[in-house]
Amino acid sequence: MSPILRREHEYDPRKRRAALLDEFAARRREETKHDPPPIPDGNGDVGQGAALMTNKISRDRSYGSDQGSVTSDGSAQDPGDTDEPDGPVVPPRPLLKRTIVHLALTLAIQSTPSLLLSLVGLVFTGQLLDHLAVWSVFRRVDELFILVPVLGNLKGNLEMCLGARLGTSANRGHLDTAAHRRTILTHALTYLLLQALVISSIAGILSFSLGLALNHRIADGSPEPGNEGPHREGYTPPGIKEFTLVVGTGMVAACLSSLVLGSFMSWLVVGCRWFGVDPDNIASPLAATLGDLLTLFIMALVGTMLVKTIDTPVPFVVVVLMCGMTGAIWCALRIMARQRLGKRDHDVEDESEEGGWSPLIGAMIISSATGLVLDRSVNRYKGFALLAVSITGIAGSIGAIHASRLSTRLHAARHRHAEESQASLLATGENAETDGAHTPLTGAALTDIQSAITLFLISWPVQAVFVGFVWMSGWIEMGGKLTCVAMLVYGVTVAFSIYLAQNMTLFFWSKGLDPDSYCLPVHSSLIDLLGQLFLVVGFEIAARLGADVINADGMR
Repeated sequence: MSPILRREHEYDPRKRRAALLDEFAARRREETKHDPPPIPDGNGDVGQGAALMTNKISRDRSYGSDQGSVTSDGSAQDPGDTDEPDGPVVPPRPLLKRTIVHLALTLAIQSTPSLLLSLVGLVFTGQLLDHLAVWSVFRRVDELFILVPVLGNLKGNLEMCLGARLGTSANRGHLDTAAHRRTILTHALTYLLLQALVISSIAGILSFSLGLALNHRIADGSPEPGNEGPHREGYTPPGIKEFTLVVGTGMVAACLSSLVLGSFMSWLVVGCRWFGVDPDNIASPLAATLGDLLTLFIMALVGTMLVKTIDTPVPFVVVVLMCGMTGAIWCALRIMARQRLGKRDHDVEDESEEGGWSPLIGAMIISSATGLVLDRSVNRYKGFALLAVSITGIAGSIGAIHASRLSTRLHAARHRHAEESQASLLATGENAETDGAHTPLTGAALTDIQSAITLFLISWPVQAVFVGFVWMSGWIEMGGKLTCVAMLVYGVTVAFSIYLAQNMTLFFWSKGLDPDSYCLPVHSSLIDLLGQLFLVVGFEIAARLGADVINADGMR
């Protein structure tokens, strides 16, 4: 039987936890006067490693009291002798000395695979974005193309926030018991659906409003990857039919992608916890990439089906049904909240369903500006869509990892008693040496600057793999000048992403706001916007240097 099944069926986790905590408290009361001073971590605080080392010393002394102890001069002491040794007691050395290099390698090993997987998703997202420019649904209703980056960024933000909040709960031990895990995940997924439906409807309205002020484009031909076909100016006055199509497509796509991605992210965090991997290093890149890719794919399919019925009441009926579902989900959340208030078990704070609406709305507004930049640049510059998606996607993922790790450390410092209780279980539990579900997360020992440098360094091979792939595949004519400029833009974007993540996380934390909910949406949307602006400047520089990067047929 697997360790997970043994954990669930062979004993009561709550009773075992309470017994272990009582035993640990009794032992600490007996040995407090013998404990060495706490060992500060890199930030001057007493970290989880210090608690583990203190518990290890306590166990060694308890064992020595039964088998005989050794004084500082090496002479044996009788077990029955209660006199203190003449010299100071030398604490035993820790079993494993984790150096900065080891911690950096651990961070790299855990985060690099997720970044590479996100890179694959970004490649497909960029190619899909190229082809979406000439799909019939986007030629018929141009406002949907403005909705593409808005809704994609929105869904990525929702899943990133979900993964970050669940990661914080997992690192604090709130997902270790089946009852708490089921409650937290149920509320989190329900709340995710509500956020997706409400924000997607607002995004559809905003995209439609922006489309009213723009000349609509009509695309001809089928593009090659990285190069869109020519567009000619045209204008079809949008009306109520186009409005219902845009709003209905956005709400349906957001709802379906939330069901799929929300479930995937929830079990990804739980799986990381069981296998002793820090979810902060994995969840954010996958959430952002899969959110963009799956949402774009679902939106294209839904829009293609609804555009065939644009002259019928079907789009309006879809909008009404989505609004009714939103109201039903809101009522279900209220019922869940009342049921939870009636329960006596409130020892675990459910942070997974607490999420701010203002950062999502702010991110949506910023993403609308990103959509305008993309709409104006995707046909002017050769391969702009692929490079923009990869540069902003990887840079945003790097910043999200740094923000998630910093947020977890801040939560752990505020809830130090929870961390010490978890450390006591690690030190006294029967499977403390082998149970991966309770393995301490070593990445927390890295300082902020060490973590930032590590993430910055590991991001370069990932981008190099992408540039080499698109160059060998022939999707983009990556000459030497364009390659150098693109890598320079990438480096600036990644550095700015890490800097922005650090300062925004500390700012929101100082204001009493959860960075997992407030930092990631605004950070992701800002990196998307600034990264594309940096790339526009880079393309202009490459063009001035003589590189053939401007598509004359696509200039508007």
